[in-house]
Amino acid sequence: KNWLSGKESYLTSFYKNNNDLMINYAIITAFLSEFELASGGIGVNGHGDNLNIKISLDDYYTITGTNPPKPESVIKIDYVKYRTFEENNEKVAEVIECDDDAEGVISIVSSLSGYKVKYISGHVFEGIDGINEVIIPDSVEWFKGSHVFANCKNLKKIVFSKNLMFISNNCCENDVSLETVVLPVKLSEIQNYAFSNCKKLNIEKIGGTYDGLTYEVIIGGHSFYNCENIKKLSITLSRFEGDSSFENCINLESVEFEYNKPMFNGSYTFRNTALKSVELTRGTVFDARARGTYMDCKKLVSVNMTGVKACPYMFAGCISLKLENVHIDSIGEFKGYPSGIFKDIPMETVYIEKNSGQIGIEAFNTIGTKEYIVEEGNQSYSAIDGMLVQGANLMQFNSGRTGDVIIPKQITRISSSSMTNGSIDALYIHAGVTVIDPYAISLDVKDIYFEGNTIPFDNSIIVGENTVVHCKADSRVYKYCIDNNIKVDTENLWDGIN
Repeated sequence: KNWLSGKESYLTSFYKNNNDLMINYAIITAFLSEFELASGGIGVNGHGDNLNIKISLDDYYTITGTNPPKPESVIKIDYVKYRTFEENNEKVAEVIECDDDAEGVISIVSSLSGYKVKYISGHVFEGIDGINEVIIPDSVEWFKGSHVFANCKNLKKIVFSKNLMFISNNCCENDVSLETVVLPVKLSEIQNYAFSNCKKLNIEKIGGTYDGLTYEVIIGGHSFYNCENIKKLSITLSRFEGDSSFENCINLESVEFEYNKPMFNGSYTFRNTALKSVELTRGTVFDARARGTYMDCKKLVSVNMTGVKACPYMFAGCISLKLENVHIDSIGEFKGYPSGIFKDIPMETVYIEKNSGQIGIEAFNTIGTKEYIVEEGNQSYSAIDGMLVQGANLMQFNSGRTGDVIIPKQITRISSSSMTNGSIDALYIHAGVTVIDPYAISLDVKDIYFEGNTIPFDNSIIVGENTVVHCKADSRVYKYCIDNNIKVDTENLWDGIN
């Protein structure tokens, strides 16, 4: 009563029970803390929704309730400390600390005097170099934090509990000696950076069936980034959340999706791997966030996609891929080629079928292409002088050309990224071209001649220090060149197309 004097703000926590005032447990922490009683085991952390302090009419208090707080204790076995406590009427324990000088095999116990070891705290084993193996009992169901085994440079093997539902963020990141992990059979999520930079790790299967149930596994961003020793992989039901899940797994040659229904919700999932073929069937989903899934897979030679919508930059930089070995039967169904899907792939000739649908920016920004051919009957695209054209817009310049190039007179606009990956002597742009989009021209070219007063946007023309632009002194192009430190010549001009 004396303690409550002057603390009228707490009265909102009171209610009356006969002749006693009852105070809910939200105020108990303040009371016990002031008298330093919480450290004596009377704290209320996580205990008892029905816990109350009863203030009687006779200047004393008692703690009452259906679930009064229980004292916690810390037990150490070998190098590992465990905290025991009660949770929802269950006796449980949590691994909270490991000695920095721990070495050899760490075998976590499953129970302590009737307390089930259910949790492992974050950072517990992080950076302990003497550990080479960890065995986690099946009693463990939850990692309560990140970096549990991160930066253990001599850790070679981990046996996970079969009842562990997820592997937490950065769990084994930078464990450069880690070779073997026995994944949980009930695994439902591998979080971000879980095994990132585990260069020696080799796993062959993620997910599976247990007691008749098939578990979908969510695979987080960078979860196996730079795991150079993974070679062949089988994945059951899966959803890729985040970017670069297997990027830079440079020896990954084969990935099999057992149920053929992966969902890609991030970018660059298998970028720069050693995959040789891609087989995807209807049910596979690339959402709006997916991009560059197989980018820079330099050994990829075959693609077979049935009823699957491709994503932007999906095969960009796959330099061994030839268009005749790409079968995507859903192009018509999903109305087009996404942006950059075949960017930076060497193709001497590109054939566009009549039902191609929409072609995105850079979709066929290929290397060394001498000619674009458009099948007769295509309502949206045509080929002029070997260039890919949509209406009056130049979509893609044939970058395999050499010598001098004159923009066809039908063209009035040069689209973004349409003139890259080429090396020519001179480029002639007639007065009918009124607009040059951003990043439209980025060539190795000696001279660019402008006949008229074309409008260039910011970053429309990106050229080397030896390129000279020839234009009229009163033109917008002249001002653009001055503003961007491009060499300009106003005397040696071009008279236009004869």
